[in-house]
Amino acid sequence: MFICMFDESDVLDGLNEQQRRAVTHQGGPLLVLAGAGTGKTRTLVARAAWLRGAQGVPASRILLLTFTRRAASDMLARAAAGSGSSERICGGTFHAIAHKIIRQHAESFSGGGDPGGSTSPSPGPATTCTCTRRSGCTTTAAAATTGTGSAS
Repeated sequence: MFICMFDESDVLDGLNEQQRRAVTHQGGPLLVLAGAGTGKTRTLVARAAWLRGAQGVPASRILLLTFTRRAASDMLARAAAGSGSSERICGGTFHAIAHKIIRQHAESFSGGGDPGGSTSPSPGPATTCTCTRRSGCTTTAAAATTGTGSAS
């Protein structure tokens, strides 16, 4: 049996009607468009608290993303202060989180397991992505070779 020791009104205090609707949205994904100083960070932190408290979502299933390091630091500090739990919500900037995912799964991207982007041969078709500051990104697909040296 699950007993919720969470008062939903505490999370919603100080939010306007639009922010409350965003925080308590129960459907699928929700896009929130708002300008500077409109309470986006406050709304995201309240949403995370509402998901954890009212919906029972574990912190490990919540990811908070923003554009700047300063906003990410502020957002994660607010989320940690309001959680009352030792379990941390993951978050950061879009770029930092994408970089972390790519580093953790480098083998999936390169086919060779080298986080540096090695294009060593691997079974099946390979895709090579080369990025440089001058030339930009180029992607080429190469056919894998069989044991006889012919293209498959």
